[in-house]
Amino acid sequence: MSENLPEPDSQTPLVTVWNQALDQAVTSGTIDPQQRTLLNLSQPIALVGETFLVAVPNEFTRVMLEHGIPLEAGIAELSLSG
Repeated sequence: MSENLPEPDSQTPLVTVWNQALDQAVTSGTIDPQQRTLLNLSQPIALVGETFLVAVPNEFTRVMLEHGIPLEAGIAELSLSG
């Protein structure tokens, strides 16, 4: 994990899918606005097969994504519709 993540290109499809999945998660109550703020610091890197790779700024955010926040369905739905 790097403390100096590059600025994401807000126009890439991955960033669009990531932001839409986070918006849906807030709307559905899956995550709260404070969690969204933490996840805004994360950056989508690639979609490899069925795996969405995300760079995270710290261990807490990594654990939150891996074990606590079910974003898979939203990302899969958005990836397929795009």
